[in-house]
Amino acid sequence: MRAVNPDEPPPRPLPRGRHSPGGQVVASSQRTRLLDALVELVAEHGYAGVKVGEIARTAGVSLSTFYAHFPGKEECFLEAYESVVQALMTDLGRSLAQVTTLEDGIEQAAVAYFAWFAERPTAARTFLIEIRGAGNVALQRRAEALDQFLVVFAAALERVGRPDLPPPRARLLALLGAVEALAYDRVLAGHPEQLLDLAPDAVDAAMRLLAP
Repeated sequence: MRAVNPDEPPPRPLPRGRHSPGGQVVASSQRTRLLDALVELVAEHGYAGVKVGEIARTAGVSLSTFYAHFPGKEECFLEAYESVVQALMTDLGRSLAQVTTLEDGIEQAAVAYFAWFAERPTAARTFLIEIRGAGNVALQRRAEALDQFLVVFAAALERVGRPDLPPPRARLLALLGAVEALAYDRVLAGHPEQLLDLAPDAVDAAMRLLAP
């Protein structure tokens, strides 16, 4: 399944009935459209303001089709979030694969993070802002996503010969929280296109915290 990105033009809904590509292709298209519709609607109305029927209508499918894919709105949201996390982690891993110094690694990570959301303002609104109102399970998944980033970043530190870093977990989590807070404020203000402007300050703060 491709990464959720409602900022791209949506695919044309497939007609109802039999389809030459096969049922799996139809089901995959429906599922992707449902995920994209949820991200778009949550960005516009907030998590609590979105109903399952609206998701189905926006995706161009019936209500029964929605429930054939997801038990409810929460499960749809969590799958969309997981798709975004995996896409972001892939980009971060690719950006960090060739770094040779600590500063280069921090800069590449910051640029990859801010650029990813700057290019996807709808996803930025949904998963940086509205996720906070999506319930405890979503917040737990968010915490797990931070853990995934720690693993990716620790691997990069080993490659640049600094396995002694990062510092204690609490300090690094505080740094990640600060970076996310910077992004949160910029997106909340309605300027996700300016996220990359935050990278220099984020790199400077990280170097002060992480460098010996």
